[in-house]
Amino acid sequence: MRRVLAHVLAILIAVVAQAQQDIHPDELKLKPDIDKAIARGVEALINSQFRDGTWGQYGNFRGGKTALCTYALLKCGVDAAHPTIRRAMLMLDDVQPANTYTVACMMLAYAAAGQTMHRERMGDLTKLLIDWQKSGGDYAYPDRTRDLSNTQYAALGLWTAQKYKIDVPVKAWRQLMRATMDYQAKAQRVKAPVTGKHTVKDGGKIYIAGFGYRRGQSPTGSMTTAGVSILQICKIGLGTSLGAQRKKVDRAIDSGVNWLGHHFAVDKNPGKTDWAYYYLYGLERVGSLTRVEQMGGHWWYVEGARRLLKEQANDGSWPGGGQLREVRTSFALLFLRRATSGKAPTTGAGGKRAAPRHLYAVGTAKEDVAISASGQQPLSIWVTGFGEALTKRHEQYGLRVVQVEYLDGDHIVGQLAGDPSKAWQFDAFLQRAPALARGDHKIRARIELLAHDVQPPDASAQKPAATPATETVLSPEMSVTIRDVFAPWMKDVARIQRVNLVVFKKTEATASSAGKTARNACDGQEGTQWVCAANDAEPSLEIDLGRSVGARQLMISQAGSRAIDIGLFDRITAIEVRINSSKPFRVALDPDQLAITTVPFGKVRKVRTIWIRIAERVSGRRKGQAGFTEIALSK
Repeated sequence: MRRVLAHVLAILIAVVAQAQQDIHPDELKLKPDIDKAIARGVEALINSQFRDGTWGQYGNFRGGKTALCTYALLKCGVDAAHPTIRRAMLMLDDVQPANTYTVACMMLAYAAAGQTMHRERMGDLTKLLIDWQKSGGDYAYPDRTRDLSNTQYAALGLWTAQKYKIDVPVKAWRQLMRATMDYQAKAQRVKAPVTGKHTVKDGGKIYIAGFGYRRGQSPTGSMTTAGVSILQICKIGLGTSLGAQRKKVDRAIDSGVNWLGHHFAVDKNPGKTDWAYYYLYGLERVGSLTRVEQMGGHWWYVEGARRLLKEQANDGSWPGGGQLREVRTSFALLFLRRATSGKAPTTGAGGKRAAPRHLYAVGTAKEDVAISASGQQPLSIWVTGFGEALTKRHEQYGLRVVQVEYLDGDHIVGQLAGDPSKAWQFDAFLQRAPALARGDHKIRARIELLAHDVQPPDASAQKPAATPATETVLSPEMSVTIRDVFAPWMKDVARIQRVNLVVFKKTEATASSAGKTARNACDGQEGTQWVCAANDAEPSLEIDLGRSVGARQLMISQAGSRAIDIGLFDRITAIEVRINSSKPFRVALDPDQLAITTVPFGKVRKVRTIWIRIAERVSGRRKGQAGFTEIALSK
């Protein structure tokens, strides 16, 4: 029995020792910085989401970029019920994908959301991937030469389908595997890296073989990560059906990983001048799929994480021009989060609910009351402390709280009773306010105290004492922005994309200033807008549809389509609207600068021209500039 116990203990010690070797000590030291970087990156993605739930459109891949950003947020722990995810899903549900990248990213996003309601949709997407597989087994852009990048994303989509018990034919896996090996360059023998006191067998030589973007092209880092990932996914997909091909596939994988180690870099994409972040995410995928922590003696995760920590911008994103900013940020987050691994990562939220945390505070020792708050829905508010002068005035009997009220402007959002029979002892008076609307709020505390000279009640008195005197103190106003709320207009945005009657090829637009961009206000794109010149005192816009259409309502969205745009332009509070040649009428716009203001006509109305004048506004950071992202009509 003792021998058995000793043997078991030896095995456990060996397992622990191996586990310790599998994680670089610096990874644990970097964990707080990595977690902070992930949280900041998540905030940056959420703040850059457009009003319509998208992150814009990358090239012709409608829905692809939005699916990638959604997948990254979900893998970083943002809950599927978060308004950002719900808005994105509304948009994705309406997309009819036309390319491999979009389908695969949508599959990844739906799976990460973990909602069985998407299984039917995932089944339809899987059929597209199977139908689009070329006769040779690989994938391509529509009407273009096949390549390994498209093929990699197809493999990710098929792997996701199989994990959801959606049938993927064995034939599809076999063809995919064979096609991928055709992209691998001829193997070369090179000197193996020395690790500690040891090297490898076979005279210190190893075989390396990278993968190219197209057959016969020179290997690159990003495509070698793609080739290795596809082959490992095919092994998983085929399982016991792999048969005699297993050794050949294993050699291809090993030589691919060896190539990555031999050409290792984290500051560039080896063999390529661009797509370094795409390569890093591929490196994470290879490391997670093959369970390799070192490549060529390099700890890929630690070295990659250090680089990403260094390059993260002040706003939490990873910089990139044009449409690349959110794409790079997504790739960086997926790397840091070790997103491919099915196990809990060393860092990051680890799949726990991790909606971004919002912290607010106001009040100093020189002011009567200090308060703090955190969260979104609900917003938790509490008393942090009292000022020095107020505390000194009450030092004889202590601060005795009768009541605490939390106000949003003049509206009471919380009311708590105190216990004036005893002095305050750091009681928080925590209140959760669940019903605050989207937008900016001014929160303060109004606290009623027993007056400082009111003596404690005499327990031996025969009759009750008169109502004691009180005094009221106020905290400073605390600015709170409520963002993470799913507002009714968010559903309207998704609907507008389908039913907007303004978007015609013949639609024309003119404006009182910046006329060249007037058409942006009626092009159906949230990423474009019309903004008047700063010196335009009477900004106006007129849209001519070229024909009359029957509409029941007009929908207006202001310039600035993302959370980071709030306050950038003047906030429009009121407009004048004239339909055709009728008399103008006044419309008050929603105070939420991102919201859509809907103007019902009451009945179907024939509309050919829409004239809008900005009547009232509140100055933004670009003082004098205001305008519209979209003017829409619907039935």
